[in-house]
Amino acid sequence: MPSRPLTRQSLPHFIARLERLEPSSQRRWGKLTPHRMLTHLKLVLELSVGEREAEEMSNPFLRNTVVQWLVVKILPWPHDKIKAPSSLTPAAQNDFQTERENLKEALERFVDRAEAEPELQTLNPGLGKITLSFWESVHGRHLTHHLTQFGLG
Repeated sequence: MPSRPLTRQSLPHFIARLERLEPSSQRRWGKLTPHRMLTHLKLVLELSVGEREAEEMSNPFLRNTVVQWLVVKILPWPHDKIKAPSSLTPAAQNDFQTERENLKEALERFVDRAEAEPELQTLNPGLGKITLSFWESVHGRHLTHHLTQFGLG
């Protein structure tokens, strides 16, 4: 499914899709529950703006800008083939609605920071250091991937 970058303009689109997610939403692939997926997305947003630290797992191939562009913008993401490390999929600490609200706040913080400092580089565990401008595309694709996982395409 085509995805749009996470920007001020696309933020309402992503929030509307998140609002349709229910604790009982059935996944089409993978092992994440809707509740845990909210926590996972929030954590990745937080690390993209430097609120959390992550271990770098990239390699020279994945740090290549052409490869990054292909992975984020062109190539299909396999369903249930690549597993995020457990450090990026922790158990939820709050109830479902609180996790959703926390995620929406993290989305807002990311958009604010990306608008203010688009060239700021932060660590993406798999891709290495990337700009917040490129993170917009990463987050858009990542959100689309997981929302589609729960039938919210």
